[in-house]
Amino acid sequence: MFLCHRGISDYYPENTIGSILETSKNLKYSGVEIDIQLTKDNKWIIYHDDTLLRLNGLNKEVNKINYSDIGSIKWKGKTFPVNLLSDLTQLNFDREFIINIEIKVKFREVDSYSKKMLSNILLKINIPKFISSFDHDWFNWCVDNTNLEFAFLTEDELPESGNFWILDHKLFEEIDLIDLMERNIKLGSYGNKVNGDKSDESSPLKYQIVDHKQKKVVYVDGTFDLLHPGHIEFFKKAKSYGDELVVGVLDDSCVESYKRTPILSLKERTIMLENIRIVDKVISPAPFYKTEF
Repeated sequence: MFLCHRGISDYYPENTIGSILETSKNLKYSGVEIDIQLTKDNKWIIYHDDTLLRLNGLNKEVNKINYSDIGSIKWKGKTFPVNLLSDLTQLNFDREFIINIEIKVKFREVDSYSKKMLSNILLKINIPKFISSFDHDWFNWCVDNTNLEFAFLTEDELPESGNFWILDHKLFEEIDLIDLMERNIKLGSYGNKVNGDKSDESSPLKYQIVDHKQKKVVYVDGTFDLLHPGHIEFFKKAKSYGDELVVGVLDDSCVESYKRTPILSLKERTIMLENIRIVDKVISPAPFYKTEF
């Protein structure tokens, strides 16, 4: 299943209640991944960065400022509050939806009071969830103080313990899936998508944490008769303005209206374009609207 990294931020900033709710409406995702930090006055907030500069415009560290002094997130000309982790206790979803809560703070930097506050909040969140962290010292605390699964996050080497790992996608080139299945280790990935059938219950790969990106489609059309390097440079330039390049091929009647006779047939020109790697989709014949000058 796919979890949306920090939530969908088309209309709301990342790691906010709005982005979580927006993700829950998108059936592509079975859940969402969020991050939590701890403020100076022991408030657990839904926030990724160690500092407030990128989202709040304050050049201060999260753990050195009180929650009341954080201010609002300035995003797309609007302001949004920094949500508390406890805000999740007010949420309910009308479908099965899971939340991965990643603890960004080092275990040794959190006092016993704040750890107790965290466990109390987690127990009150009435949503399927699991905990993850790059600091694996949170594992024993999670086992002893919550009834939640803990996932070992790692980007450079495989964990030496635990039975739930979330790995950087590049590490999947180094692992033996059969061995992990025999050891009953459950896997997740982050970064790029990892090949695998998410519907295969026997696979150890259960979660893929991916970014939500709206594709920007760039469309160009033309005759494209007798392709040459200039065409390729044109396609590269066009695709640089978006994520997907769609190329329309004008049919013979359109070309003839401009008193140009193509050497190659529409089918031949279409086949050539379909075999150019940078072209994502070919429309043939393309819609044509003649403009008189």
